Amino acid sequence: MYYAHAGAGEIHLRPILDLKQSDDVQLFHDISEATAKLVKKYNGSLSGEHGDGRVRAEFIPLMIGEENYAYLKEIKENLGR
Repeated sequence: MYYAHAGAGEIHLRPILDLKQSDDVQLFHDISEATAKLVKKYNGSLSGEHGDGRVRAEFIPLMIGEENYAYLKEIKENLGR
């Protein structure tokens, strides 16, 4: 299932999967990873109106690069002091 905010160029995808089934959990991850790579290829943003959250957080290094991700981690660590 998909829907969009066409004027903002934003697409929402909701795969119809049973996330209580391990095969569907793996498929959800595979779909998420393929989507992140496609978004990166076209210089898009994986973070839309809802931010990164738990589902997209693992793809932040892919989207912004390892060096920039290390900077974010350093900033977060320093803010916690």
